[in-house]
Amino acid sequence: MAGTLTPSIRVGLLLLGAALAAAATLAAAQGAADPTRPAIGAGAAEAAATQDPAAATAGLQSVFIRKGGKSGALINGEYVEQGGRVGESVLLKVGENFVVLKGPGGKEVLRLTPGVDVRAAGGTGRAVQPMDVPAPEKKTKGKRQ
Repeated sequence: MAGTLTPSIRVGLLLLGAALAAAATLAAAQGAADPTRPAIGAGAAEAAATQDPAAATAGLQSVFIRKGGKSGALINGEYVEQGGRVGESVLLKVGENFVVLKGPGGKEVLRLTPGVDVRAAGGTGRAVQPMDVPAPEKKTKGKRQ
């Protein structure tokens, strides 16, 4: 039978086969899981029940510095303007990567990237604090005996 097919029919059959193969590949890809999507199903409900939602959103998440307007910050999932309240604390200052809160226990500094030092270019190895950021408290290690 292959000998009786004209060249144009052979080309058409080859194109049809390629189109069917491509369609099958697309159909299989649509069923594949997307690793960037959140889990949906029984496993997701169990995972959500075991997580503390407050812990997932705790702390400083973003700062908004406005010239000519009130600066603010996204703290614990809520937008707070400078002078506004976060629980029992008042937002005193908004910096490039930190905020200062004053509450019943005194002043507290929240950082966007806790534990990360900004270093000067040129390899001086000296930590630089942008925009008069309060220096982090030094932790002292106890002596071993």
